[in-house]
Amino acid sequence: MPSCFVYGRSKNPKSKSHDISFHKFPLSNTELMGKWNDFLMANNLSSNNLTKNSIICSCRFDASNFLAINPEDY
Repeated sequence: MPSCFVYGRSKNPKSKSHDISFHKFPLSNTELMGKWNDFLMANNLSSNNLTKNSIICSCRFDASNFLAINPEDY
């Protein structure tokens, strides 16, 4: 079961009931990944162990970090 790279929170039914979402690291977007690396360094974490399957839970973000997306576009 996947878990948050920062906190270790598991992706399970309990997290869904608490409105916790999980997000993959933007490994292919160099500019955005730089911002995520800044966050990791500010929290004394290293990106050396990241894989294409690494995720981070929404608890690590401020509400202002999210973009409102129209679900009809997907």
